[in-house]
Amino acid sequence: MKKQITLVILAIMLSAFSTNNKPPTHLDKMELKGSIESIRKIVNAINPNSDNILISSTMSAFNTTGMLREIIELKDHKLFSKKVFSYSSEDELLGYTDYNSDGSVYLEVICSNNEKGFITSEHYDRTTQKLYNENRQRVDVEYEKIYKNIFTEIIYKSDFKGYTLEEKYLRADGSLSHKYTYKYDYKYKLLELKYFNSEGKAVKRIKYKYNKNGEVDESKTYISNRLAITSNFSYEYDSNNNWNKKHEKRQVVENIFTSGISKDDVITERIIKYW
Repeated sequence: MKKQITLVILAIMLSAFSTNNKPPTHLDKMELKGSIESIRKIVNAINPNSDNILISSTMSAFNTTGMLREIIELKDHKLFSKKVFSYSSEDELLGYTDYNSDGSVYLEVICSNNEKGFITSEHYDRTTQKLYNENRQRVDVEYEKIYKNIFTEIIYKSDFKGYTLEEKYLRADGSLSHKYTYKYDYKYKLLELKYFNSEGKAVKRIKYKYNKNGEVDESKTYISNRLAITSNFSYEYDSNNNWNKKHEKRQVVENIFTSGISKDDVITERIIKYW
C-alpha cells in the first residue's frame, strides 16, 4: 500500500514538473547572466605576420524574455544581412526572415513546435535565395549547382528540458545532408559534439572541458578519429560575470586532415548592453 501511494505521489510530481517545464531561452542556452538587451560580437584571427584578420562581426538583440529579436551581420563594416525572428504569444519561435542589405528577402524559415513548445523542425524556403550567389549579388541564372544539394529542413530531437540532442539536415528529396549530435553533463554543459556526413558516418567530433566559472577551458577536435586541433581558452569578465573577451590558443596537428585549417589564435570580444 505504501509503495502504491509513493508511486502515485511520484507520478503527480513528475506530471507537474513536466507541465511547468518551459523551453530554455536563447540567453539560457548562451548561459548569460542578467537582463541583456543586445550583444555585439567581433571575432578576429591573430596573425603574427600581419594585422588581425576579421572573421565575423554581428549584433544580436533580445526581447525582455531572453529570446532573439534580430541578428545583424556586418561585412567590411557594412550591413550584409538582417535576421528578424517571430514568436507566438507563448514565446514559441515561429520562424525568421533573413533580409539583404537593401531590405529584400533572402531566405525564410518556418519552425514547428510540439505541445511543450520545443522546436521539432525548421523548413527553409530558398525560393528567393536561389537568385543570389554566396556574396548576395543578383545572378541571372538560378544558382542550382549550390542549392540543389543544400538542406531544406532540419529535424530536431530534444530531451525533456528542450535541449537539443540531435539535428538532422535533410535535402528537398528527403535524403540526409548531414547530422549533429550533442551530449551534455548533468549541468547541461556540452561534453561532446559529433558531425555525421551524408552517409551517416561520424567524421568529426569535438570534446569539451570547463573551468570553475563554467566556461569552456579546453576543446579537442578529432577528424576521422585523429586529433586535429587542441584549443585552450582564457577569459576576461564584466561586472555581471559574463565574459567580454575570449582568447583561443590553437594547436593544430599536422596531418592529411588539417592542411586547410588555420593555425592562428582567435580573439572574440563581446560588447554586452543590459536593460
